Amino acid sequence: KFLAQSKSRKIHIIGYLTPYSNEIYKSMLKMENKFRHVFQLEHSLQPIFEGFGFKLYDFSDITTAGLLDQEMLDEVHASEKASLKLFLLMHAREPKLWPYSSTYYLKKRLNQASSRLFIFEGNEF
Repeated sequence: KFLAQSKSRKIHIIGYLTPYSNEIYKSMLKMENKFRHVFQLEHSLQPIFEGFGFKLYDFSDITTAGLLDQEMLDEVHASEKASLKLFLLMHAREPKLWPYSSTYYLKKRLNQASSRLFIFEGNEF
């Protein structure tokens, strides 16, 4: 219903499955029967997204996005820095995002970040 309403309102949706740390992902692979639902998510959701003309990205395995465990806040939560890297990957493949963000600025901030987790300082906003 959400995707249908979004399309009817001319709202473009880009979905993504959030990352797990590589350590956790590998552990889940070893217990695939227990975590079958995780590994079937993209296969189940992709046709639904495509049916509305939307894209779904699977970042469950952080290594597919070039991320490291050190860029995660914990085993199941991406840091600000990791999230920005994921956004930049999607941005490069999604022309609908191009008018709404400056990759020059975001890449500059990413490269200038001294933290392995954060991009923006708490007092910036």
